[in-house]
Amino acid sequence: MKANLIDNIDKLIKGTISGKIMWTKPGENAFVWQTTNSDKSRLNVILQGHRLSGNQVVDISFRLYELETKSSLIDVKTEDTSREIKSKLFELFQIIKDNFDTGRIDILSDLLKDI
Repeated sequence: MKANLIDNIDKLIKGTISGKIMWTKPGENAFVWQTTNSDKSRLNVILQGHRLSGNQVVDISFRLYELETKSSLIDVKTEDTSREIKSKLFELFQIIKDNFDTGRIDILSDLLKDI
């Protein structure tokens, strides 16, 4: 399972960088990708950063959640997992955050282009 999870996190990273995966930000340090599987079930991939002090994210929760059944299909916390998975989740979190911030700046730049 560990290698498969790492491979899937790598795919999330690649999809985020390429723009194929679009994340929303419903709250502070939370990112959600709303999608469907091959059965057309609605799913949320949730990445939630947790803080201990200041602005530093020190722990991340990663969940795959099926909306119809309200069940968590995957639930991983970096404090309870291997160093490799923890590293990948922090990498994914940072890439999502960076892409999300860049996207907002691009929107602002577009709004202000004629000013």
